[in-house]
Amino acid sequence: MQHLISASIQSHIMLHNGNEAVAEIHKTFCSEMMFATQYGKEERDARVNAAIRKDLGYMNYVLNHNQYKKYVMLLNVTMNNRGLK
Repeated sequence: MQHLISASIQSHIMLHNGNEAVAEIHKTFCSEMMFATQYGKEERDARVNAAIRKDLGYMNYVLNHNQYKKYVMLLNVTMNNRGLK
C-alpha cells in the first residue's frame, strides 16, 4: 500500500518544511494499514478503524485546528476513494 497521504495533500494542509512528527505519524499509520491487510474482513475492519482513530488522535495533537480539519477532510476523501470506508 502506498502512502495514503501524498506530498500534494500534505502541502494542502501546510505541512511543508519537513514536519517530522507528521511524517513519523503517517509512516506508522501506513504500517498499521499494511498490517491490517493480513487479517480476515472482521479483524481487518477493526484494525483499520483502530489505525484511523490512532492516526487522528496523533494528528490532532501535532496540527493546529485548521490543519487538522483539512487533514480529516482529505483523509475521509482518500479513504472513500480507495474503498476503505
